[in-house]
Amino acid sequence: MSGGESMAERKLRRLLVNRTDQLAHIREELARLGDHESLRQLDASMAEWQKSEGASPYDPATALMRHVTEEMKTALRDLGLPQERLDTVFVCSFPQDDVSAQMTPFADGSGLVEVSDSILTLAGLYGQFSGIGLARIGARGPVRGLFEALRAARAGAMGGDPAVLTALLRYYNVNQRVYGKSAKLGHRAEPLVMEIGSLVTLQAARFVIGHEIAHHVLGHRTPMSAFSPGEHVPACSGDQRLELDADLLAHRATVRASEREFAGTEAEPAVQFSSVLGPLVAMLAVHVTEQALFVRSGTTHPPARIRAKLLLDRIDEREQQVATLFLGSLLTATERSAVFDGSAPVFDWEWVDRSPDLLSTQPQEYLRSITVLDRLQSRSRDSLVELMERLAEDAGSWVAEGARLAIGGNCESALWSWGVDAETAAVLVDSRRALLFHTLVDEIRTGLAKRGTADSALLGASVAAACLAGSGLRSAAGR
Repeated sequence: MSGGESMAERKLRRLLVNRTDQLAHIREELARLGDHESLRQLDASMAEWQKSEGASPYDPATALMRHVTEEMKTALRDLGLPQERLDTVFVCSFPQDDVSAQMTPFADGSGLVEVSDSILTLAGLYGQFSGIGLARIGARGPVRGLFEALRAARAGAMGGDPAVLTALLRYYNVNQRVYGKSAKLGHRAEPLVMEIGSLVTLQAARFVIGHEIAHHVLGHRTPMSAFSPGEHVPACSGDQRLELDADLLAHRATVRASEREFAGTEAEPAVQFSSVLGPLVAMLAVHVTEQALFVRSGTTHPPARIRAKLLLDRIDEREQQVATLFLGSLLTATERSAVFDGSAPVFDWEWVDRSPDLLSTQPQEYLRSITVLDRLQSRSRDSLVELMERLAEDAGSWVAEGARLAIGGNCESALWSWGVDAETAAVLVDSRRALLFHTLVDEIRTGLAKRGTADSALLGASVAAACLAGSGLRSAAGR
C-alpha cells in the first residue's frame, strides 16, 4: 500500500459517529420512558468519565475501542504477526442495535473492522452472570478455585441461578424482536462479581476485535465474518475453516493481552480463565442473535458448539472441564431464552420484580408490556389466528384473511392482505435474504396502519401477524 491515506481510513472518516448526538438521543428516550434512575446513572457515569479522562477527545465507547484495538495489535505482534500488516487495519465502533462485527478488505490492501455497540451489550449480560463463578475461582487460587468451581458446576451452581441469565436474555430478545432495541436488565451482585463480569465483557470485546483483525492479517480477502449475522452486513464465509482459524488466532491474542496486563498478580488465575470464557461469550452472543431474532439468518456460521470445542481442545484439561460446564450452563440459558413457541418460560415481570438478583429501572408498566408481548409470541398458531379473527370484527375481514393465508403457507398474499406493498412483500419473502423478526413487525405495522387499524390494536396485531408470517417463511426457507 502506497503512502497517504488508505481506502480503509477514508471509509472510516465517513463512518465516524457523533456520540454527543447519540447521548442526547439516549437521554431523550430514557426521559420518555420515565426511567429516571437510568438517566441519573448515565449522567453520573459521564461526569465520572469526564473527570477521569480530563481533556480526552474521545467518548467512552470510542476510547474503549481504541484501547482494545491497540491491546490486540500489540498481542498479535508479540505472537509474530508482521507490524506492517497490522498497521493497515483500522477499527471503529458504531451505535447499531444489530449485533455484528465485520472486516472489509480494500483493493489497496487495507482493511476496516466495524463493531456494533450492541455486541458489547449482549456480551455484558453473559459477563454479569459469569462473574459469580469466576469470583469463586479467583478467591480460592488457581488449583483449589478450579477444583471447587468444577464441583459447583457439576452441582448446577456455576454462575448462579440459570433462570437469572434466562430472564436477562429473554428481556433482551423480546425488546430486540419487537422494537429492534438493545434493552437490558440490571444484575444485582457484589462489587467483585460486577468487576469480574466486566472483565469477561472486555475479554469478549478483545476476542471479537481480534477475530476481525485476524481475518486481515491472515489474508482472508472475503468481506465476511462469523460475527456478522445482521441483515445489512455480509454473511460469513462458506469456508468454515477460515472462521475457525480466525477464532484460534484471536483466542491466542486474547490470552496474550491478558498476560501482558495481569501476569504475576493475584488476579491472574481468574483473568486467565476469563480469556477462555470471554471468547465463548462472544460466540454465544452470535448464537442467541441468530436463534432468537431472525426469521432467516442467511448465514453459514460454524455452530457455536463446534467453534467452542475447537477452542477448548487447546487449553489445560482441568480448565477445559470447568469451561465445558460453564458453557453447558450458558448454552442452556441461551437456548431457553431463544425459543418462542411456548416450550420455554416467558419473561415474567412479577418474578423479576421479586428477584433479589435482578434490577430494572424501567417503570413496571413497561415490564408488564414485555411480558404481554412475550406471551403473545409464545402462543400457538391456531391461537394467533383466533386472535386475528377477533380483531377482524372491528378492523375488517382482511385481517383474518391474511392470517388464514399465512397459516396456509401463502405468506406473500398474507402480507398484501395486511397492507404491505408488493415490492416490500417480495423482499420479505425472498429466501435468499436474511430477515430479522422486528423488520417483519415494522413492515406489517406500517401496512396495518395504512389499512386503518386502530392505534390501540396496532402493536399486538403486528406482532401476531409477524409470528404467523415468520413461521411460514421459516418453513419455506427450510429452517
